[in-house]
Amino acid sequence: MRRVGIAANEIDQFSRGCFMLNIRQSLRPGSDCDLSPEPMESLRGIPPIHVISMKSRPERRRHMEGEGRRLGLKFQFLDAIEPQNKQDYPPNYDAAYRKKHFGYDLTPGEVGCFLSHRLLWKKCAASKDEVWCILEDDVHLGDGFQKKVTLAVHARKEWDLLRLMSERYDRRGKIHRHLDCEARLMAYIKQPQGTAAYLIQPHAAQVLLESTQRIREPVDNAVDQYWQHGLRLLVLDPPLVSIDPALPSAIQARGWEVDHSERRPWWRRLQRDLRNGREDLRARIHTLARQKRFWLVALLCTGAIGLPVHEALAFSHDPSRGRGFMPPIGAAKAR
Repeated sequence: MRRVGIAANEIDQFSRGCFMLNIRQSLRPGSDCDLSPEPMESLRGIPPIHVISMKSRPERRRHMEGEGRRLGLKFQFLDAIEPQNKQDYPPNYDAAYRKKHFGYDLTPGEVGCFLSHRLLWKKCAASKDEVWCILEDDVHLGDGFQKKVTLAVHARKEWDLLRLMSERYDRRGKIHRHLDCEARLMAYIKQPQGTAAYLIQPHAAQVLLESTQRIREPVDNAVDQYWQHGLRLLVLDPPLVSIDPALPSAIQARGWEVDHSERRPWWRRLQRDLRNGREDLRARIHTLARQKRFWLVALLCTGAIGLPVHEALAFSHDPSRGRGFMPPIGAAKAR
């Protein structure tokens, strides 16, 4: 019994020592859980916060004003665009595309939401700010909002658009980077949707303006298509913002649920599944193509573009490929 007690005590001391060693290692500067003070340049404050607020729903404006007072934040409000019916849809709404590929129109709420975000993107792209924070008027801001947003802005070289929450918690992401012991940036192949709260840089706003000149899908779906526009989309975890349950979304349902109560035809369901499968495949190919090892192996093994080894190595480390850059095959062969 004595020997067992000594062994247990030794094991306990050993475990405690390993635990403290892990803690000391995790607190080293530069580690994922570095608690050293942030540089002064990262503490310059949070970016301008713009809130899309429905003029027809004054309780939402009052709610967001209360959120600002609670956290000591100043908001700039944008009156949301609110089309009442399909006759109010803008000329760049692609009704023919919706009919062919979906069989139903976007709702007035979806179109208004899209137009409102595009209006803020236009203003953001023309601004000289480093980052904008865009919120919808039915969100609740979590404690530590200012600190976490400041950390995210300090890491803005890692992302072009950063969601502060996700609407699809069933989708799994991969850790891209830790901001501190609590917050981390997550990368998703299949995006978690939602535009209720996000940070965006002016160059990304300009890219989204150019890629959404035709309104064909809800705004969050258009943002999610990173294989089209090439932007780096990340998500802050744990979520910094949540939807206030007392303020149901102005978009109560997607277009099909609004216009139809009967079951969708089988061929429309097949069309939807094929479309989703195609988009998932394109997303995975795009993600794979951004990995340096993929291009290095492809260039060295195939020799398809005739680059010498040292140039292939330099090309595989080209950071510009992170935004949809593809190999200049024709130019390389011409040399």
